[in-house]
Amino acid sequence: MTTTHHESTLVRRREIIDCARRIIATRGAHGLTTRDLAHGVGLSEGAIYRHFRSKKDVLLGLIDEIEETLFECIERAKEEGDAPLEQLANVLREHLSYTERRRGVSFIVISEVLSNGDRQLRHRMHLVVERYLRTVEGILQEGIQSGQIRPTIDPKAAAIALFGLVQGAVTLWHFTAREVPLAQRYQALWEVYRNGIVGEAPHG
Repeated sequence: MTTTHHESTLVRRREIIDCARRIIATRGAHGLTTRDLAHGVGLSEGAIYRHFRSKKDVLLGLIDEIEETLFECIERAKEEGDAPLEQLANVLREHLSYTERRRGVSFIVISEVLSNGDRQLRHRMHLVVERYLRTVEGILQEGIQSGQIRPTIDPKAAAIALFGLVQGAVTLWHFTAREVPLAQRYQALWEVYRNGIVGEAPHG
């Protein structure tokens, strides 16, 4: 395979993945069909199958793309923060912003994978979520070591809590037809989270 052909194939795969993301954002994962993908990128259905063997293959490609783009945002958020608390605030803000820009596709895909029952899809998505939790957990551990975060805080549980804040906000956002921008919820969510990890531990 020549370099030019390889690059062309990668471009086509990216176009198909981008189209799949747009379809899922507007119609949900159940609305993702080969016919609509072909129409969206201007190819025949047969051409789609030359790049992806099935809808499952497209979803795997989309999960790869979600991981790549989400962690670009997270790494940027970490780099822009000088201290662990600032990094955590940036991660929450960037995750909400990322989700809003992409119309909540990552959480729609998570829901699809959970209901789908396919072991390969579930395993692949699980790896992405685990990587996210490990990243947040690492920041929390640094915060504990530096004295910014209470030493009694369980980093694993606190990482899950941050992920849960985003998931809960996105769920409500969808239920309310995205009337309130996710970015507007950031400050209140961050204050609740921050108070939970830096406040005084309960006595007794």
